[in-house]
Amino acid sequence: MADIETEVDHPINQEGDRNIVQGTDDGHWTWLYTKYVGQRIYAAVEWFAEGLFWHLGITSPQYLHIIEMYEDMKEEERREKEAEERAIAEAGLETLDRLESQPDNT
Repeated sequence: MADIETEVDHPINQEGDRNIVQGTDDGHWTWLYTKYVGQRIYAAVEWFAEGLFWHLGITSPQYLHIIEMYEDMKEEERREKEAEERAIAEAGLETLDRLESQPDNT
């Protein structure tokens, strides 16, 4: 009589295997739980590492000095261009002033 209750409580699957219970999907829930726990562990480790790296000061890019050098070069070029434009503008005003100050011989 115990066998009949077991078969009713845990129906046999199509292949006749009594170890796999129909109607349950324990593997699916196990995978979801494992994935959830893994994501949480990864997030915690990433958060801890980010704080550690920030305190150690190693969050800057590997080639930051090259990037800064390039930006400095661009800034210097911009300043030189502005100085050149200013010099041209001043030279133009000086030439205009000289032309205006010359007496007309006509």
